[in-house]
Amino acid sequence: MLGVALLLLAGLGTAGCGSGTESELREVRAAAHARFAAQDWSGVLALARGALDRLGGDAELESLAALACLRLDRRSEALTLADTALARDGLSAELQAHLSWARGAALMQRFRELQSLDDWRLANQALEGGTLAGDYRVESATALVALQTMSGLGDTERMLRFARLVRELAPASESDRQVTALLERQGVSR
Repeated sequence: MLGVALLLLAGLGTAGCGSGTESELREVRAAAHARFAAQDWSGVLALARGALDRLGGDAELESLAALACLRLDRRSEALTLADTALARDGLSAELQAHLSWARGAALMQRFRELQSLDDWRLANQALEGGTLAGDYRVESATALVALQTMSGLGDTERMLRFARLVRELAPASESDRQVTALLERQGVSR
């Protein structure tokens, strides 16, 4: 009987640790979002990395860290964080789109540097995922338009499709002006 009681107490102690971890994760996520809003990219990255090392993987923190890495021109780290998080089950559509944006933007930067057509293809796929939901739909669509001009594999219909999406989501914005300029340089009109 004493052994059963000890096992029950041990189980309760373990359950308490799990909820403490979840509580700490919520606090770290809130702090990371606050630093992200303040554009403290290094702070976001340091906070997220510390929590990920201590508490284990968390797609939301990995997403914030990947987005911060993009701002810090740490393309490889952004790609690794995004890929890790995208491999997790149960992601919300918004979180998946944010991670797709981070992945696509990192691959697009790598393509610019290395000119690997595999990176170009993968960037196209990832950026399209970024257009489906979340806060980076306009950026993803704008990048897709630009990406179509960067290799002989670009597709005019694809370029126009995402140019229309930029116009729909952010008419008369800086992104809309950039897309219009890209289309004009390509001799394409909406």
